[in-house]
Amino acid sequence: MRIKEETVEGVFLSRVNRFMVLVSVNGFKFKVHLADPGRLKDLLVPKSKVLMLKKRNFRGENSRKTKYEVLAFRKGDLWVVTNSMLHNQLAEEVLSKRLIEELKGYTVAKREYFVGGGRIDFLLEGFNGKKCLLEVKGCTLVKNGVALFPDAPTKRGRRHVEELVKALSLNMEAAVLFLIMRSDAQVFKPNKETDPEFTESLRKAYKEGVKIFAYSFILEGKEIKPLRRVPVKV
Repeated sequence: MRIKEETVEGVFLSRVNRFMVLVSVNGFKFKVHLADPGRLKDLLVPKSKVLMLKKRNFRGENSRKTKYEVLAFRKGDLWVVTNSMLHNQLAEEVLSKRLIEELKGYTVAKREYFVGGGRIDFLLEGFNGKKCLLEVKGCTLVKNGVALFPDAPTKRGRRHVEELVKALSLNMEAAVLFLIMRSDAQVFKPNKETDPEFTESLRKAYKEGVKIFAYSFILEGKEIKPLRRVPVKV
């Protein structure tokens, strides 16, 4: 996926709230939108580098909107993409290019499909007419090569997984695609320590027939590229 917006590099200073960080750019301080409600404790380190998108619709300092939006944080020698607004766009692109091995036979029929009491990211349709509900989750936490999701408790994520199980009874297939937004993951696991309830729901869903895939990505220049399929250990 090509990043179209102008990018600006800054230095992370502090987290203002869930969706706002304070960043220094050439000695000037800016409040910057952070489109990731996770804890991000391993990334939000003072004086670490931040890559930001310059917003096209910024209307001056009196605007409620921020001038910049975080794209990625620097972790060692790699960038970790932390902009959740890109997840569905990225997923749709790799699906259309048949880059997800397990879903090559499907095309996107509809975005944001309502089922039961919730909304799932994609309704996919197979060449044989089979339908599949696909939920997309972004993962930014990696410890010792193990990608972990979530990095903060997520009731919403658990509800999504439970809705996918219900879809199986409607003669539909169901799957979760974890986008690991960094290049150092060797395996994916649900984060039982942080959210045991989500972990249990994901394990039950897997036993019921919900498919679980994980793929890692790398940010190079202004392009987010798929890197590899990552083994899943539920």
